[in-house]
This record gives sequence, C-alpha cells and structure tokens, in this order.
Amino acid sequence: RAFPGDWKILYRAAYFYLEDRKEEKRAASLLLQAYKHGGPYWLPMLASRLYSDSGQLELGVSILKSYLVQPMSEGVRERVKERLTNLSCRKDQVERGQTGIQAKNTCAGKTNH
Repeated sequence: RAFPGDWKILYRAAYFYLEDRKEEKRAASLLLQAYKHGGPYWLPMLASRLYSDSGQLELGVSILKSYLVQPMSEGVRERVKERLTNLSCRKDQVERGQTGIQAKNTCAGKTNH
C-alpha cells in the first residue's frame, strides 16, 4: 500500500498471490493494476487467463475486449484476438453445459497461446 503506483511492486504482489496463496483472482486484479501503472503490454492477457482459469470466463473476455481498443502493434493485436476467440469459445461451451476442462479441450485449436 505504500507504493500503489509502482507497477513492479504490484507485479511482485501478484506473483505472491498466485504462487504462495494460490489466489488467481487476486493475482489477476493486481496484474491489471500493474498494467495501469506502466507495466508491460502483456499483463492484461495474463490477467485474463488467470480470471478465465479461475472460472470467470466472462471477466476474462471483458478484459480482452477492453484491451483491444487501446493502441498496440498488429502482432500483439492478433494475439489478443486469438485469445479472445478462444475464451469466447470456452464461454459458449460452458454455457452449453460442458465443464471448464471439456470446454478448454474443445476450444484448444482456436489459439496457440
């Protein structure tokens, strides 16, 4: 709390919550804060993955949609779109009654990331 605007501290806190506490949602939240305070471009994609892996597919999709409106290189934009396609597929499969693991396997071919 002493350095709320320091992305490196927020990133390290996210790592702590992910690895030591096994709290993916808290880690994802901290990664988004780190990105907003100058962290690397890939932090929202990692946060999206953590949210989706913790069962919050809709939040993972929402993060990627919001991220896409920001300026970025075409290479990064394509990776984000691929990840969004995959998460949207997983979300649809879960809504159709598949388990999270089944949906992940069904949609595995939608992206290589």
